[in-house]
Amino acid sequence: YTWQDPFGYRHRITNASTWDIPLGKGRHFMNQSHWLLDAIVGGWKLSDVIYWRSGNLLRFDGMVWDGTDPKVSNPTPQQWFSTSGFQRLPDFTPRTNPWSFSGLTGPGVFTMNASFVKDFHITERLKMQLRADAFNLLNNMSWGDPSTTVDDSSFGQITNQANLTFGRRVQLGVRIEF
Repeated sequence: YTWQDPFGYRHRITNASTWDIPLGKGRHFMNQSHWLLDAIVGGWKLSDVIYWRSGNLLRFDGMVWDGTDPKVSNPTPQQWFSTSGFQRLPDFTPRTNPWSFSGLTGPGVFTMNASFVKDFHITERLKMQLRADAFNLLNNMSWGDPSTTVDDSSFGQITNQANLTFGRRVQLGVRIEF
């Protein structure tokens, strides 16, 4: 048995970047474009945030464990771990098995957000920003943790999605600075 922090993620990767798209006056492409075309296609910025983390260490409640390895070689939402070695802990019986098992984690989470932004300088003091933000751009669904309660009819199964994920959302916005 190896100790692991049950409330921390073993691996986490976050990447944030901004790309100033090189179109329009003063940029690499379409440098000599007409002012109207430059106002439409020039000066856009693309930003993204990519987030991935490994799964939570699963914690089990009061149960008797017979010592068999609960890990399965290819976990699916219908069987994330083997439930055959677990039984309900009888009343007034002390717990003798671990709260969690090394390497037995829930599924990881992946999401990607992006923004498309254009700034307009109307006067020296007046600026306007157009933006389109997409959350969960790839519409990727991440599974939640499986049930770890022996009495639950879905014990060992994943029946919901992670709290961190939702369907793709797009919002449009205008910001005026003066």
